[in-house]
Amino acid sequence: MAIQPPVIQTGYDIPTQRQDVSGSQDAANAGLHAHRAELASAMGGTAAPSVDAVADAHKSNSVTPANAAEAAPPPWFHTAMRDFQTAMREELHTAMREVADRLGRLEDRLGGMEGRVGEIEDRLIATEISVKIAENTKRGEGTYIAVPNARGEYPVSQGLTALTHVDQIKALSTAEADRYIAFYSRPGQQATAHSLEGKQQFIAHAVGCTVPLFVAT
Repeated sequence: MAIQPPVIQTGYDIPTQRQDVSGSQDAANAGLHAHRAELASAMGGTAAPSVDAVADAHKSNSVTPANAAEAAPPPWFHTAMRDFQTAMREELHTAMREVADRLGRLEDRLGGMEGRVGEIEDRLIATEISVKIAENTKRGEGTYIAVPNARGEYPVSQGLTALTHVDQIKALSTAEADRYIAFYSRPGQQATAHSLEGKQQFIAHAVGCTVPLFVAT
C-alpha cells in the first residue's frame, strides 16, 4: 500500500514521490525526484522545472537549505543507494576478475603457440641445412652453396666469407677456423678438435665438403 507523503507547509505543492522502494532504479529515481522537487519548491511551482529554469535557479541561488530540507528524499534513500553502489562495485570487480582470467588463459595459449612456432622454425632450418649439405657433397671440391648454422644465420650475416671451395677451407688460419667453428657449433656444443687440421675438418663437414683435405704421404 502506498504511503501518503506528509503535507509540507511551504505554500507550494511538492511533486508526489513513492515511499516504498523495490529496486536500485527506484533509488535513483528518488534522488532525481528529490532534486527536482527541491527546485520546484524554490522556484514557486509544482511542475518539473525546465533545463533553463534549473540553470537560472542555480545562478540566482534560489535553492535554500530550508527548501532542501523540506524536499529531502525518504529515509530509505541513502541506504538503498549505498546498497546499489556496493552491488555495482562487486559486479565490476567480478567482471574485472573474469577479464584478468581470460587474459591469463590467452597468454598461456600464446606462449604455447610461440613454443610450437619455434619448434617448426627449428625443423625448417634443420631441413634447409640437410638439403644444402647434401647438394654440396655432390660438388666435389666446389663450388659449394652457402650453408646456414643451426640458428638459421648465414656466414655473411656474421662477417664471414661463404666457403665455396675446398681450397678456402684448407687455407684457413687458426684464428679464422675458430670463428667458423664458433659460427657452426650448436649452442652448448663442446669443441671436438684442437689442432688446426681438426678444426678445418670440422668446418668441411659443416658445409658438406667430403673430399680429403690432406693427402697422406
